[in-house]
Amino acid sequence: MTQHARAVRTTMEAVAGYRIELPRGDRPMPPPGMPGFEARAPFGREPVLLQDALAGLPSTLRDLPVLLVDDDGTTLELLRMIFETYGARVTGARNAEEAIVALQGAPHDAPYGLLLSDIGLPGMDGFEMMRCIRGRLRLPAQRLPAVAVTAWARAEDRAMALRCGYQAHLPKPYEAEQLVATSMRLLGRSACALN
Repeated sequence: MTQHARAVRTTMEAVAGYRIELPRGDRPMPPPGMPGFEARAPFGREPVLLQDALAGLPSTLRDLPVLLVDDDGTTLELLRMIFETYGARVTGARNAEEAIVALQGAPHDAPYGLLLSDIGLPGMDGFEMMRCIRGRLRLPAQRLPAVAVTAWARAEDRAMALRCGYQAHLPKPYEAEQLVATSMRLLGRSACALN
């Protein structure tokens, strides 16, 4: 489904595989559950709601506290839906400053176990945020694995993300299963739990 300069599209590629194209641009998309927020299945199948397409997937990230950072509300809600479907406890932040406050306020007995962030954030970008997290907040990759999920897809963007402290770089669009499998790999969990 395409709306003006933005698109949210999911395509069922296999029983549990979905391709998700995340929105880029400046026009708001309807929130999940609103009319028009649907995925189109291939081969002439009937459209399905994204929530229905993700239903029934295994809870491989059960109770994992995940911090998602994206300035686009629709993208943030889509990521939240994906990770909650896999059992994660999700907190969203709309910019780097909110993310840093969330990390500083996390209880020591239940800190975040995973960070996924866009790079192109207003104010402090994702590169600078990660430098702050690794430096000033002293949260090493072993305590807080991080994935850059971004439209910044050039080789130099990937190299910069890894230098700044991200452990993985996923350019948009990506598949939900790929996003979760990358996260599980960073956490040392078996990707075969996705099947």
